[in-house]
Amino acid sequence: MKRTSVRLPAYRLATLGACNPAHPLISDIIADTSVQALTDCVCGANKEGFHYMHVYPQRDMAVTRYADVHFIADGDGCPKMRRNAFAAQGY
Repeated sequence: MKRTSVRLPAYRLATLGACNPAHPLISDIIADTSVQALTDCVCGANKEGFHYMHVYPQRDMAVTRYADVHFIADGDGCPKMRRNAFAAQGY
């Protein structure tokens, strides 16, 4: 099976609540810097309604790099669009 980089949610390997960074099609994992401090977590198991427990990101995820990719809030600036973000319903 060919491994490729995928952007979520543009192409979903599973629903957002079920997605797991250990999916065989994911080759690059860019995680938020806050993930480095997490321990004993729960994450999706790539199947709706199933989860992995006792996940330690440092041990169980092959993170390619850490970056500041947190959720944005109303009024945060977007460097690409050169305007402020706003909340809207849906994707």
